Amino acid sequence: MKCFASLFRFPLSLFLFFIFAFALFPTESFALDLRITHPLESSALNSSAIQIKWTDVKADYYEVAVGSSPALPDYGWYANLKKPKLLIKKLPFDGSTVYIRVFAYVNGSVFTTDSHFRTYRKPRSPLISEPLKKTKLSSDSLYISWLDVGADSYEVLLGSKARGSDLARLSSKDNSVSIFSLPKDGRKLFITVRAAFGTKIRQSSTYVFAFKESLGQTLPLPTPTPTPTPSTPIIPAPTPTSTPLTADNNQDQAIPTLPLSFGSLSAVWANTGEDKVVQEDLRATHDAFSVQNSAWDGAKIKMFGARNEVVNANLILEASTKNADAMSVTFDKLSGPGGFSLFSKSLKQNDDLFNWVGRNIELFYVRYLEIQGISKFIGSGLQYPNGISQLPNRWQGTSWPERPDHNKNYPEIAVPLELENTFSILQGKNQSIWIDVYIPKNAPAGLYSGNFNIYEKGQLAGSVPVELQVLDFSLPDRPTVNTMLYLGNDMAKRYFADAELYTPLGQKEYQSLRDRHFMLAHRHKISLIDSDPEQSAAEPAGQPSSAWVPRLSGALFTSAMGYEGPGLGVGNGVYSIGSYGSWPWKGQGKDAMWKHTDAWANWFKIYSPGTDYFLYLIDESSDYNQTNTWAAWINQNPGPGSAVRSAATIPLTEVHHTPELDIPISGMYLGDPAVWESHSQNYLGKPGKSYYMYNGGRPGSGSWVTEDDGVALRELAWGQYKKHIDRWFYWESTYYNNYQGGTGQTDLYKQAQTFGGHSGYDNYYGETGWNYSNGDGVLFYPGTDRVYPDSSYGIKGPIASLRLKYWRRGIQDTDYLALAEKKNSAATQAILQKILPKALWENGVDNVNDPTYVTVEHVSWPTDPDLWEQARKDLATIIQGI
Repeated sequence: MKCFASLFRFPLSLFLFFIFAFALFPTESFALDLRITHPLESSALNSSAIQIKWTDVKADYYEVAVGSSPALPDYGWYANLKKPKLLIKKLPFDGSTVYIRVFAYVNGSVFTTDSHFRTYRKPRSPLISEPLKKTKLSSDSLYISWLDVGADSYEVLLGSKARGSDLARLSSKDNSVSIFSLPKDGRKLFITVRAAFGTKIRQSSTYVFAFKESLGQTLPLPTPTPTPTPSTPIIPAPTPTSTPLTADNNQDQAIPTLPLSFGSLSAVWANTGEDKVVQEDLRATHDAFSVQNSAWDGAKIKMFGARNEVVNANLILEASTKNADAMSVTFDKLSGPGGFSLFSKSLKQNDDLFNWVGRNIELFYVRYLEIQGISKFIGSGLQYPNGISQLPNRWQGTSWPERPDHNKNYPEIAVPLELENTFSILQGKNQSIWIDVYIPKNAPAGLYSGNFNIYEKGQLAGSVPVELQVLDFSLPDRPTVNTMLYLGNDMAKRYFADAELYTPLGQKEYQSLRDRHFMLAHRHKISLIDSDPEQSAAEPAGQPSSAWVPRLSGALFTSAMGYEGPGLGVGNGVYSIGSYGSWPWKGQGKDAMWKHTDAWANWFKIYSPGTDYFLYLIDESSDYNQTNTWAAWINQNPGPGSAVRSAATIPLTEVHHTPELDIPISGMYLGDPAVWESHSQNYLGKPGKSYYMYNGGRPGSGSWVTEDDGVALRELAWGQYKKHIDRWFYWESTYYNNYQGGTGQTDLYKQAQTFGGHSGYDNYYGETGWNYSNGDGVLFYPGTDRVYPDSSYGIKGPIASLRLKYWRRGIQDTDYLALAEKKNSAATQAILQKILPKALWENGVDNVNDPTYVTVEHVSWPTDPDLWEQARKDLATIIQGI
């Protein structure tokens, strides 16, 4: 049950400040003439590159952080600089503010100085989106709209000749106008839209045909054109603009002026997938250079990874000026050294989607969900009088219409491409195709190459080269950080009619359905728990159901069962007895507790000794005395049952009330560092004790909601590693019936909100209600949906959310961290600290006597996926000893 988030609120009277503490070294406060001399503070650049200079204080070396906030290195971190200057390239060109912090290391001390400047605002053409070229008007009115390029002002010319204005000349601050009482003689009407950037002008033109009134025809009165929604303020977006910044003295590389495009597609490009490209975004069409990133150099897709790792990329197909119909794609082979190849065999039937043997490459058609309101579970501090909050950049604003991504369609559901093998893209939209590549343990290191083919109406429209660099090491089968994700019982109604479910055949199919959820989670290096609903009265008490045995032994995750991927033959690793306090002998006293725990302990000792198992006493209860009593009964058991560990969801700050409890499971957004650190240290390395965390949100960690940044769950795994959390628990994965919010069964493929109430529209939050949240509790989507049959794919297994894949990326990153730590702990910790300066309670609170709020303007981690990928690459360098 989800309740804890409502306990963590910030006072509305506070204004936010961002305070960055350089955590690795103490900073000196005595005088030193360290100053940034170029560029001048608050000056505006005239290009996307800048030479930074500062006073030479004869430091041992310098480091520089460049980012969107003071000392936040989301644009670049430059280390081991010997000279007091630095050339930075490929900065944003949107007029946003860039902050610089220079660190000077002198005789073991560090000195800092700060400055800031405004980036070059690159003039761009205001491409006309409506009307389409050669449109024949159906009335004597015309609605014109264009791409908002952040100009000072716009001017619209309408004439009988190219660039003429004999029919109309209008000025606008918005990106649309309406013109009435046009000629009705069928003539060409030439439209020109001009964007003014100071003294510089950029323009875009098209033409249409005027309405032609037939003899005797009466022209109907035009329907008034609705007043366009005011354009949103230009707010710097968190979209990565290029590959990671590099400090060098070479000249800029050539900038591509046109995007890669095929057929009806106006642009084709790729990223790692963590920059969530909303479906309305046509950024590559408008600026090919802006989409370059670590996975895309403007012409090919680039990936890298270790053996026994799943790597991913996301291909974006844009259709700017017309529909792209009957599209299809293929990508099924990567050829590598010595004739070795990664490939995927074709499927004979949809049921084979859950057989991964011989399927190294998987493609997914991404489905989108409209975000109609801000999730309450994204974190704390959602509202402040000045409008700034801890929300992601694309959700900043003082009202719902001002938020850049309001009512945008977010990528969320990874539908196997076999279920959407031919698709269309509407004009003005894009479509993502997600790529997963599993690198087998026997793959030789080296460069692999292949082609991603794009077809239109059955004909090859073009190919995109793909490169994969396989590194010379392997990730472990058992993940470095442990997880547990609850698999609920809500799925049954989606797949079965009640009469079917309780037949022998229905029960067999139900077990197969749940097994497929376990296998899909295992492919993402995630462990599941449940309330073991397959346990029947016919089976012995005091042990898992027979369905659980192959899950624990690893027999379910073998090629014989159709499994291939990370953790081959390795068991689930965790089992929860009586999840959420559902153990059946509750209320029967100490003797019953001893009897049942004896039975459970004996079974696990004999049949699954390596499994982490526990009795889930109770969920989010403030009756600490009862919790402690139950835990004490287990500890006092004179028989084998004392080996059963006790667990309960409880704030770590309250564990002094439950000293007998073995595993506190705590949720938090923020906390007093001294208190939380002290309590967590009490569990580190203590025999029989563990400390778990569950759920989470800003500013302590990334959140689980659909509209959070793509790196949010990647960060969560890094935070778990940094703070030595024994296991991370997420409360639900199939919360299909929103009974707590009172809205009933959710139409999951059409509605983003999955949790909380819905009380209507709020000008600040959008659609809102009690604990209103998008995606909360749903990480698997039903492959069959009998409740909403129009949304059903008719397959007998789950469809993954993209958030599962983001979490997997973070989990695999921690494998890199652990392997690198063994080679060079200091260097590894430096990378960890640079990416994640503050995790969980390290953000602190403003008032230890009221530890419910903290004034931070930004999360501590970078939101640019390229910086995370660079960190992974740096860790790989340490691992390989390069």
